[in-house]
Amino acid sequence: MSFLQAAAQWIRARISSDDVERYVAQKTVPVRGISVKHYLGGAILFLLGVQVITGILLSMHYVPTVEGAFRSVELLVTQVEYGWFIRSLHKWTSNLLVLFVLLHLATVFWSGAYRAPRELTWISGLALFAAVLAVCFFGYLLPWNDLSFSATSIGIEVMKKIPLLGNALVNILQGGQEFSPRLLTVFYIFHILLLPLILAAIALFHVYLIQVQGMHEPELRNPKSGKGVRPVRFFPDFLKRVLVFWVFLLNAAVLLALFFPPELGEQADRFAQTPAGIKPEWYFLFLYQTLKIMPARILFLDGEMVAIGLAFFGALYLAALPFLGGPAAASKRDRLVRAGALLIFLYVLVMGIWGHLSHSVGLN
Repeated sequence: MSFLQAAAQWIRARISSDDVERYVAQKTVPVRGISVKHYLGGAILFLLGVQVITGILLSMHYVPTVEGAFRSVELLVTQVEYGWFIRSLHKWTSNLLVLFVLLHLATVFWSGAYRAPRELTWISGLALFAAVLAVCFFGYLLPWNDLSFSATSIGIEVMKKIPLLGNALVNILQGGQEFSPRLLTVFYIFHILLLPLILAAIALFHVYLIQVQGMHEPELRNPKSGKGVRPVRFFPDFLKRVLVFWVFLLNAAVLLALFFPPELGEQADRFAQTPAGIKPEWYFLFLYQTLKIMPARILFLDGEMVAIGLAFFGALYLAALPFLGGPAAASKRDRLVRAGALLIFLYVLVMGIWGHLSHSVGLN
């Protein structure tokens, strides 16, 4: 018996892992043919892990105060060994995380995997996406440079327009309606502690639901399909493919971090004018552009408030998608409901592209 086998046997005898090993050995993944869509969920978990590791490394050197934030990041990228790379990797994996969650939601929608009995899986996936966006938003201010401060200030002004709750939320964050230096510390706590805990809880619940309901595969409902569905053992066959995809993803993130590191810019000046060309991150561009083109008043309502209300009802429509369409995939009602959701996806895509191409400044 080798050392590794003896060590495994020693551990097995002390943690009673027989049930877990039996479950892993019996677990299969029903697939018609291995494609990228089967790796998206695992890629999200991997990127979350990279975010946690790089975030911990960054927090060792970060000072969450108005006086020390920019200087600590500047020292990190200029004097700490590989500090610039860790910051760049953290930035790029956050962008990839948003992208992969979006792709995962799109493939789930396209395949109809949101239908019964997977309603909670779909809703928890949307909640996961919202939590990821929140973590990114609250982390954007932390470098305390002119870009992050101006973009976050615009975001806070937008937050004030949320019907009923907006002013109260801003008041809680800032400690009043005016800017307070404590805002940076509040954002730091939300970014590294509160929101990650919420995100982890949602992710664990989402994974649990997938294990209970199993992986969706449309062809399972059509056994006469010529291609058919074959079960692939999760361990080691499918897991090996997942690990290879993780290696590919890590290499892509490393290359992006090496060749396209984020600039630090100038330290934030709360009393300076907003720099030209300020825009939010790409995943908020659809809302940015919507607010720009929205008239100041629509009847007796504030235009920006109407835009935020429409975004809220669009998110609510997507959350209610499994209940609106019904279980029959070919029904007229289901096709109409899916068409409505598709219009929302297309609107977000078109407005995001428009916002990226726009050179106008401000939200007006």
